[in-house]
Parts: sequence; C-alpha cells; structure tokens
Amino acid sequence: MIIGFDLDGVICDYLPWLVNEIEDEANRRMFYIDREVIVDPSAFAADDDKIIIICDRPTIYRDVTEEWLKEHGITYPVFFVGNKHTELLPRHSAMKKASIIKEHNIEVFFDDNKEVVEILREMTDAKIIYVKTHLDFEKWKY
Repeated sequence: MIIGFDLDGVICDYLPWLVNEIEDEANRRMFYIDREVIVDPSAFAADDDKIIIICDRPTIYRDVTEEWLKEHGITYPVFFVGNKHTELLPRHSAMKKASIIKEHNIEVFFDDNKEVVEILREMTDAKIIYVKTHLDFEKWKY
C-alpha cells in the first residue's frame, strides 16, 4: 500500500497564523526548523508499505525541511507543492496534491486542511483522512 502524509499539521506541529506573520526569509526558515513531531508516519505503515510526504511549503525551504526530516528520522520522499504566493490557497494545494496522489498511486492520504480534504475526495480515488489538529480543539475550550 502507498500512504501519503501532509507535513505541517499532520507530521509536525504548525501554526498557520504565525507563519503568515513572518515576513523575512531568515525568520521563516527558523520557524520551519523549530517544529515538533506530532505523528510518526511509520506507525501507520506495514513493513512493505511505501510512505510519501506531500508538503505545502515553498520549495525555497526544501533544504531546511529535508534537514528537519532527516534529524527526526523521517526519510521518506517529499514533494513540495507550495510557492511564495500560493502556499495557503487550499484549492491550489489540493490540485497539486491530487496530481501527486494520482501519479504515485497513493491509496490513503492524511491532511489537516478540511477544504483540501474535501477537494481531494472529489478529485482522487484515494481514501482521504482528515486529521484534526490542536487548532480544531480550540473551539472546545471551557
């Protein structure tokens, strides 16, 4: 089986409102380096399964992203679909992710963006799993 994972908000923590406020590249690079692992993709895979990561980060952060993954023992192929102007547009992200899901025959894909999940469910035959993050639980505070 081929299993796909979004990176930010699924494999590692992510604060979208914070990254959007960071305007200079050096600080944004530090933001991407200073993430915590919240899910180990290998926990969802059998020995003969293949894992692929699809990341919305702009390709200019490929080096820090790949280094972060390596430091955390996450050694799966990574595809970058974001760019400086579209990293937060769900439709753009979903269309690019759908293309990769189809091209690599991903059977199950995990994503934390509800809109992306809905679009991927329409555009692909893969089982698309919505991953609730800590952001979803903010509304449940007492």
